Amino acid sequence: MIFESINFLIDKEQISSDDSRFVFLHGNDSLYHESVRLQFNLQLNHLILYRSKGSLKNASYTSSFFDVSINADMLDWDLGSDNFLLKNITAANQRPVIIESSNYFSRQRVQQLTNMNGINILKIIVNYSNLKRSNEFYLNDVASHFKMRDSAFKNGLIQLWQNGFIQYDPLVGYIKLNYKIKHYYYSQINKRDYDQINFNSISPSSQNIKFDLKNKILKINGVKDIILSEENNITIYPKEKTIDLLQNLDIKCIGDISVGNFDFKGANMSFDYKDFVLKLDKIDTLKIKSKNAEIAEEDKVYTELDSTLISNEINKKPLDESDMYNYLYSIDGSIFINHPKNKSARKPLPNYPYFVSDQGTGVYFDLPEEYGEEYDSTFYFTINQFRIDSLDKPQLPLFEFDGVFHSKNVFKPLNAKLITMPDKSLGFIKKIDDKGLMAYDNSLIVFDTIQMDSKGLSGKGYINYLTSNLFYKKIRFFPDSAKALVDKGFVVEGFDDNNIGPFPNMEITNMDMGYYFNKDQDSIYLNDIDSNATYSIKAYEGLGLMKGDLSIKKTAVFASGDIEIFDSKISSRFFNFKQFLFTSGYSSFLLYTDDDKKAAISGDELNIDFNLSKNKVFFKPEYEGYAAFSFPFSQIKTSITEARWDLSDQLFIMEKNEFYRWEFSDSDVIKRHNYYKDLDLWTDTTKISKKKFGEQLPYEYFTKKIKEMHFRLHENATMTFCVELSEDKIGDYYFLTNENIDNHSIKKDIVTFLS
Repeated sequence: MIFESINFLIDKEQISSDDSRFVFLHGNDSLYHESVRLQFNLQLNHLILYRSKGSLKNASYTSSFFDVSINADMLDWDLGSDNFLLKNITAANQRPVIIESSNYFSRQRVQQLTNMNGINILKIIVNYSNLKRSNEFYLNDVASHFKMRDSAFKNGLIQLWQNGFIQYDPLVGYIKLNYKIKHYYYSQINKRDYDQINFNSISPSSQNIKFDLKNKILKINGVKDIILSEENNITIYPKEKTIDLLQNLDIKCIGDISVGNFDFKGANMSFDYKDFVLKLDKIDTLKIKSKNAEIAEEDKVYTELDSTLISNEINKKPLDESDMYNYLYSIDGSIFINHPKNKSARKPLPNYPYFVSDQGTGVYFDLPEEYGEEYDSTFYFTINQFRIDSLDKPQLPLFEFDGVFHSKNVFKPLNAKLITMPDKSLGFIKKIDDKGLMAYDNSLIVFDTIQMDSKGLSGKGYINYLTSNLFYKKIRFFPDSAKALVDKGFVVEGFDDNNIGPFPNMEITNMDMGYYFNKDQDSIYLNDIDSNATYSIKAYEGLGLMKGDLSIKKTAVFASGDIEIFDSKISSRFFNFKQFLFTSGYSSFLLYTDDDKKAAISGDELNIDFNLSKNKVFFKPEYEGYAAFSFPFSQIKTSITEARWDLSDQLFIMEKNEFYRWEFSDSDVIKRHNYYKDLDLWTDTTKISKKKFGEQLPYEYFTKKIKEMHFRLHENATMTFCVELSEDKIGDYYFLTNENIDNHSIKKDIVTFLS
């Protein structure tokens, strides 16, 4: 160590000086300060250097080994130790120790050296030095050359001295130029390269910098961030705010790096100042940010032939933007910040800064919320060693990487080209060949085009499931499902290629589709978009017109809704469609006359078997004894247990099963029905109009045992039937028993259904 001062105070305990030049030599390098207050305790062998109280109180230490200047309050060194501290002691939790590269340049500082008269002292001194071809001279020579008084330059020279531009002796006016002043001069006229490395250390415990003499490392604490290049928009964020500063301004630390739209997370980094390269080992995550551009044509699905259109879409001005991300995990590589002779980026070199990976990796996608967090790691794109240019640009570069797309359950690993999509996310577009693309464990075949972008995995074209083909403008694929608006769809009757079926013939129009993947039982659900719209489903070559919801499974086609077929309407939540028949449970049924959809027969809570191959329909109430059938116009109900409808000759046949009942109603009279086990019959009590059944019986009680009743509908909407019955009158009760009455026509006012 060397101390130079005009005034030392030495006693048996210490050596001190209020203004001393300090030089610490280590090898061929030094740590230097122009003016410090010295306190060296001889007994403790302890050195403390404080800021001086004179003109150079704000001056910095300069290290030739680390190639930096350090502005700190104190140097604290126990000379028996292999390290010493450089730190702040006043307001240490707020005031930073400032570390600055020797090649740092700031245009603002040059401007601050211009006085009120417009004289820039830095330019004056360098111009004079160049004129005299000397770096050492006196103030009066400068003043004489410019024909000005010495006083015009004194304040400016003090500023240069304080900022390390010159060495200056104010007593005699001696001036010696340091490297820094000419570096600034030529940098501000763009004739010399420079850097922008300047960072702070804030340590509330005053443990800012430890100089490890043995390993020749500066261990710096409290470093929030370091800007390596303002022009190239590169900043590092040390983990736990700690870095190691090595020789020639090399840096080692673990932390994050921000380069424009690219964030490198959890990297073990080494900054090589000479080559101006950040070497990154074991990067946890590369997070690629883009602006998710909402352009005019939302949700557009492109094809591989649209490359020119895609480029044009990328350059469109977006209507709205929001941040979205793609992710690469567990990679190594290097960021080439700029050319080593262009650290200032004063020359616009193409492609810088760029990243080159040392190995392949996976690109992960920032999926929409509906995918769920658990799927973020299952949708990814693997690529080999790669390079990304122009990291600092506002927009992502136009990527183009060959690789393999992985999508968990949706598709098997798929060869594709990762590119920049029109919404500025990373993704791909793939045209599918005529054979289609198997999906969801070979349950679906996808045709036409698929793509991946910020909205997830999607496509256009159609899918084949069992014997159905469903067409759409856009489908969205999820790990366990797929969703689309089906413009048109067809279910082909018969069996599929795996002999699953048989399925009915159906045509589908404008329905919301959801495919749900399950290895045990997958299915497609189709939902009616507008219940007021026309029929969305046509069944059996258009014989049946249906509104409602449809479910296609390997076992059958199920539905819920209304179907109109052969002048009838069936409503149920439990339709089951096969190739030539369908069934429905808990159904309501209307059989219309030929005149304006007025019901001749109705039923509810029915189990219906509609057999098109036999041209017959079979009916049975879901509940025994329930009056499931009625004749709406005459207000008659019956609990006859079975009925069948012959579609060929339009014969409707109703059959009994043990006992059953008729119900007649007039006005608002309430019917009462009671079952008597001891009599083994049904008793129906109903108030009957005299006009319908004769004047002689104002109140009648009927019990009927009828084996079979046949109804045939006529054009005038009357009804003829034949029965086996007999009658016996006992007091006030009227019983029908076993007397045959064949082809008996009921009075027209009872059975007419049209007014």
